[in-house]
Amino acid sequence: MKVLVSDFDHTFFNLKFEENIEAINNFVNRGNVFIIATGRNYSLLKEEIEYYDIKYSFLICKDGGVIFDRTGREIYRKNIDIDIAKKIYKFLNKSRGVPEVLLDTGVEFTSNVETPSISIIAKYVDHEKGEIILDKIKNEFPEIDGYLSETWINILDKEVSKGNAINKLISALNISKDAVYTIGDGINDVSMNSMFKGYAMPDSVDELKKVSIETVSSFKSFVDSL
Repeated sequence: MKVLVSDFDHTFFNLKFEENIEAINNFVNRGNVFIIATGRNYSLLKEEIEYYDIKYSFLICKDGGVIFDRTGREIYRKNIDIDIAKKIYKFLNKSRGVPEVLLDTGVEFTSNVETPSISIIAKYVDHEKGEIILDKIKNEFPEIDGYLSETWINILDKEVSKGNAINKLISALNISKDAVYTIGDGINDVSMNSMFKGYAMPDSVDELKKVSIETVSSFKSFVDSL
């Protein structure tokens, strides 16, 4: 049995989504396991996949901050300390060049600072200023890590990553690390590709390609080869 853990946006979910679904369902029918690992929260992911018959077993959401089984039952989560979250939320709302700040529970977005949250996301206008803001937060709060996606600053507990979430899941399921293959395209996929048999999509960031075994020609061709 092989386990494939795939990033969602620009990896599994792309212009060839239906073709990719067929490849995954054939992969699962051969006795394998498919898991989605995404930066999205549960609600945003379900909006895209609920109309399709995708044979996944688990959803790793918020970059590894929360895991759901196929029924939607939450089986793991790691929140940001609530007092730290309040301070960061306040700082971001006062920062210039940050027009929007949201807390993410792993299921949905909120502006209620009393709600336990897995991540804080803040929209940035200028990439360089976004990096400066993130560095200030990481220096002030050593328990926190984060990264910049295309338009958002993503802030998480330092223990949260896709790679760590996969480790927790396969340990609970008694699955060998050697059975796990991963594929992605973004900076938030580096942890899983460096910890497991990782592959990169053609348009992946350089940081991911450097830690991956190979850059594949397409998602479908990669899955078909497993």
